[in-house]
Amino acid sequence: ANAFIPLLANEKNKTQNNSSDFTSKILSLTSVFNSLLAILGICILFILFYSGVISEESQELVYLGSIMLPYLPLICLAGLLGSILNLYGEYSRPALMSSAMNICLISSSFFAVFADLSAKESIYLLAFSLVFSGLLQVFILFKSSQKFIKIRFKRSDPKAKELKPFWNNFIPVIIGASAQQMSTMRDKTIALWIGPHAVSSISYSELLIYLPVGIFGVSLGSVCLPSLSSSLAKGNKVDVQRDFNKALSQALFLSIPCSFLF
Repeated sequence: ANAFIPLLANEKNKTQNNSSDFTSKILSLTSVFNSLLAILGICILFILFYSGVISEESQELVYLGSIMLPYLPLICLAGLLGSILNLYGEYSRPALMSSAMNICLISSSFFAVFADLSAKESIYLLAFSLVFSGLLQVFILFKSSQKFIKIRFKRSDPKAKELKPFWNNFIPVIIGASAQQMSTMRDKTIALWIGPHAVSSISYSELLIYLPVGIFGVSLGSVCLPSLSSSLAKGNKVDVQRDFNKALSQALFLSIPCSFLF
C-alpha cells in the first residue's frame, strides 16, 4: 500500500480509466504473487515436517499453518482495497473491517464453548474462522471500492513500463517493512526451543507493545498517506508540510505517555 497509494494518487488526477486500469493490474499481480507465496509456505511446512525439522509433537503446526496460510493473499488484498477507499475519502468501512478477524475469532470461541467442542476442535475452528474473516473483508471492501473505481482481474507483464514506478517504490519499502517482521519471526523461532509457553509469552508481550502502534500509529498512517499523496500529486508542498507536522505532533503526544505507562 505504501508503494501503491502515492502512484494511484497521481493516476487519480488524470482519468478514471487510467486509475482503474493501473489499480486492476497492481491488485491482480500482487494477488497472484501472494497466492504463490501461500502455496510455497504450505509446501515448506510439509517438507520441514517430513524431513524431521518439525517434530512429531509439533505436527499441528503444519496442519494449522496450511489452513491459515490462504489468509495471506486475502488480508494483503483487503489492505490494498482499504487503502484505495482511504484515498477516495472513505475511512469508516476499512476501519471496521480491521475488526472482522477479531469478531470472527470471538464468535468462533463462543460457539466452541457452547457447543462443548474439544480443545483440538476449537483450535481448528479458530483457524478456519481466520480464513473466513479474510474472505469477508475482501468481499465487503471490494464491493465498496467498486463505487469509486472499477477493478477487474487483469493479466499484465510485471515488466510493463507503466508498472516500473511501482516496483521502484515497492523494493525499498518491502526491505524496510520486512525488518520488523523478520525480527518477530526470529524471536518466536528462538522461543520455540525454550519451552511450550515461551511463544505465547513473547506474543502477549509484543501485543502489549504494539497496542499503541496499532491504535495510534496505524490510524494516523491510514489517514495521512492518502492525504500526503494527494497533496504531493498536486505539487502542494505547503499542505504536505502542514499535514506531516500535525501527524508527527499527534503521534508524539500519544505515544510518549503510552511508553511511560507501559
